[in-house]
Amino acid sequence: PRLEAADADLRRVFVLPADRVVTVADVDMIGAMIAAENIGLLVLDPLAAFLPGAADTHRDAEVRAIMMPLVLMARQRGCAVLTVRHLNKGQGQAAVYRSGCSIAFTALVRFAFAVARHPDNRAHRVLACVKNNLAAEPPSVVYELVPANDVARIAWRGTCELTAEQVLNRTAADMPADDAAQFLLDALADGPRPSRDIEQQAARLGISDRTLQRARKDVGVTAYQEGRCWMLRLPDRQTANRSSRGALNPAQTANLRTPPWRSDSGALNPAQAANPAPSGALNPAQAANDSPLGALNHGQTATRSPRGALTEPDDFEEF
Repeated sequence: PRLEAADADLRRVFVLPADRVVTVADVDMIGAMIAAENIGLLVLDPLAAFLPGAADTHRDAEVRAIMMPLVLMARQRGCAVLTVRHLNKGQGQAAVYRSGCSIAFTALVRFAFAVARHPDNRAHRVLACVKNNLAAEPPSVVYELVPANDVARIAWRGTCELTAEQVLNRTAADMPADDAAQFLLDALADGPRPSRDIEQQAARLGISDRTLQRARKDVGVTAYQEGRCWMLRLPDRQTANRSSRGALNPAQTANLRTPPWRSDSGALNPAQAANPAPSGALNPAQAANDSPLGALNHGQTATRSPRGALTEPDDFEEF
């Protein structure tokens, strides 16, 4: 729905099937999809959802080992990579250090941007440059989310002189209840979570206990006990448009399409299974079976595809 509200050409939008967990380690499969459909932009939103479960994202060497195959594949395919990441609680730090986990994530990209609310207009948000290795630093861009087709779309509101540090480094006292409410909506969008986890995550973002409690009442978050653990959940109306585990429901994916080189179940077709090709390239048997894309069938779901770093595939450097 949000793509339609933004006037996107859904014929050029592809989603990974939800029959399996896909991570950045699945370079061959992702590369095959990019090559088959001539995809120019890969979006990982949020990036954390596409990292291997055992990855230690606080160790630079491990982060580079995990991400470099994806960087090299994207460079080979001529595809840009946009990743979305969450901020840490480091108020007062330089903006380049405000993204969570290892600095290697930022070091591997050519562009990095941060998004935060405008300090003087709570309805506006600011997209500010954190890192740019290819050109002069661009001005910060202001935008607003406006209603459209029961969802929201971006309305651009010009530029401003605010820097990334200025919009990011607000104190906990500056954190308004509407920010805390949006945090709860995002944190609980995929289903109930332990109350302690939510409180710890809110503290890392600079949201005080008092502000969080006020936001819980505003949003209508309810608490219930599951064993020895207290859980928080959104009202039913807030989660009615989501299926389990955060996957989009069939009504949301009716106009999106899966690549022709996968079956309805997401498995490789017989030609692929018989003739696997290295490095994600399509072999002749696959190319022969390439057919126009079809819409997702009823009952199929698509994983959501992870705040602000853009990878330029043709080069990278040490930070």
